[in-house]
Amino acid sequence: MILKIWHTVELIVFIYLAFTGIYLFIFAFSGLFPLKRKNKTPRKKRKILVLIPGYREDAVIVDVAGEALNQDYGTENYDVVIIADGFKPETITSLKKIHVRVIEVQLKYSTKSRALNAALEQTDDSYDVAVVLD
Repeated sequence: MILKIWHTVELIVFIYLAFTGIYLFIFAFSGLFPLKRKNKTPRKKRKILVLIPGYREDAVIVDVAGEALNQDYGTENYDVVIIADGFKPETITSLKKIHVRVIEVQLKYSTKSRALNAALEQTDDSYDVAVVLD
């Protein structure tokens, strides 16, 4: 009786290990033949708006704006907007020299969400994607 139970357990373990081995072999063998993927190029490039809110960040905002402009996407479909809240006039002048759009906001209670909402009211609806860098 015990021998019969032992043979049944051995058979179950053998079936499990055989199934696992065959399963692994099938997928390992199929990995030798990579799928040929279709190269999908987009039909049109999406127009992207990059919003960078800042509150008295005069020391770093010019470098951040320059890095945000340093993209390979194309300037006709990619706009960088700096939301200037409490910036010095010379910082705003240097931002305009590097060809970013500057939206100046003066809010009674400055928060990031209020600055973003004020900036979005001043932009047009021609953008497909809006990204906030902070």
